[in-house]
Amino acid sequence: MRNWLAILLLLLTSAAHAAEVMEVAERRIYGFSESGAHFAFAEYGVDAAGFPYANIDLGIPEKSIRVRLDKRSATPGEALRKAEERAVALFRQYGIAGVGTVLASNPAWEIVADRRRLAFRPPPSRIFPAEREAFELVEIDLPDLDSCKRRGVKTKGFALLFSRDGSDFGEVARVDLKGRENRTFIRRQCPVRYELSDVVFHWPNDPTRTGWALKPHYLVLVRFYRKGARGLEGRYMFVVTTLH
Repeated sequence: MRNWLAILLLLLTSAAHAAEVMEVAERRIYGFSESGAHFAFAEYGVDAAGFPYANIDLGIPEKSIRVRLDKRSATPGEALRKAEERAVALFRQYGIAGVGTVLASNPAWEIVADRRRLAFRPPPSRIFPAEREAFELVEIDLPDLDSCKRRGVKTKGFALLFSRDGSDFGEVARVDLKGRENRTFIRRQCPVRYELSDVVFHWPNDPTRTGWALKPHYLVLVRFYRKGARGLEGRYMFVVTTLH
């Protein structure tokens, strides 16, 4: 009886989640550069006005690519192809090589018990052998911003936590109003909720490099929801952290 009750509550929660979300972007992961210094992904779909769009993010604000086709009969795939054509030179410049392993994913429409936690088995390692690792996202209430209050949004950030085989490493990343890049992101997007989407792992294999470049890189793709004209819209951002 308890199991059926738990399933019913999970279905009801997921139904409520789906009812308030109008549109969630698809995402395509292009991976890391060999050095691990750069990463790229795309988000694409059809916006609330019915126009296809595609955005490619390399984590460098002035290098982001934005495409919106002013033709409703066009497809998101067409928008993505145009964005990728424009991204070729940037991928070459920053060495995006498609390397990295997707360790865990949480699709937007999949029914899951906890959208803010992803657990996975890490690739084998002689330095930190582990059976289980996990990232967990904790939302943080932030001081209201006038730009977001005008949209009827209470400002939120998040902290990202990491654990390995039950040992808590604590907070490994934070998105709030303190850093300029994070503050700009929150002011522009006014996110109302966050979820974990994917964890991508890459270990730079260049023996000539030392320090940060030799540490294993974990990229966490975070799905955030913002208030649109017809409901919540799902988009993506990423956080990179290095952990021994």
